[in-house]
Amino acid sequence: MDPEADKTTTELPMGGFKSSLHTLVTARASLICREFKSALRDRTRAITSLIVAVMLAFFSWALLLAGSIAALSIATGWPWHLVTLCLAALHLMTAIMLLKAATNSAKSDPFPLTRSEFQKDCEWLQSLQKDPKSKS
Repeated sequence: MDPEADKTTTELPMGGFKSSLHTLVTARASLICREFKSALRDRTRAITSLIVAVMLAFFSWALLLAGSIAALSIATGWPWHLVTLCLAALHLMTAIMLLKAATNSAKSDPFPLTRSEFQKDCEWLQSLQKDPKSKS
């Protein structure tokens, strides 16, 4: 018998296992990368909303000091302090809504597909440990 022929036949099952393992790891890495990009996009939206909310809060402060308060007060006949409070309240409510939107988007479960695939992998490995002759 040829020793080289025996060597290749004994290495084939291990090579198949290595190939399968490589395919599994590559697929999981690709899935993680895709979900990471999605999570990054969601976090970027949340950070953008937070920045806009901070800017609106700043502009509500600026409105408190703006000279247009006097002009609106004269035009409407309302006292200047009521005009100031109304404009500040409008901007503050907008900022609060954006903050709530940012916190709601940050509460989403990251990497749901990867987690489910890892759970399937664990179940598959456990089934292999129970029945090592199974090829499923």
